[in-house]
Amino acid sequence: MPKAQDGKTLYIHSRSGQCDLVAVQGQHRILVESKGGPLVPVTPRTERTRLQAAIGQIVTTKHRNEGDICVAAVPWSAEFERLAVEFRSAPLFSRTGVQIALIHRSGDVSGLAL
Repeated sequence: MPKAQDGKTLYIHSRSGQCDLVAVQGQHRILVESKGGPLVPVTPRTERTRLQAAIGQIVTTKHRNEGDICVAAVPWSAEFERLAVEFRSAPLFSRTGVQIALIHRSGDVSGLAL
C-alpha cells in the first residue's frame, strides 16, 4: 500500500468479502465495514438492519489479524446513535471488540477510540 508523507496509509476498495476500508496506524490496521443510511428519518428497522449488516460483515471477515481494530461505520442519525448505545451495552457484542463509528455530515467521527 502506498504511504502518505505523514506515514499514514489508507486503502479503499470495493471487493466482495473484504472490508470497505483499511487504514494503518502505527503497528495496527483499522478495518472498516461501512453501510450507507437514510439522510431523512425512516422506519427504525432500516437503520437497525444496516448496522447489523455492517457488524455481521466485520466480524466474519477472513482478513482479520490479531491486533486489528475492527469498525462498523454508519452515517450519524439520532436512530443510529440510539442503536449504537444499545448495541455497545449488549454483553455479547462487547466481546467482539468491534467499535461502532458514527460519521457526521461534517466529516467528524464519533464512537471511535484509536
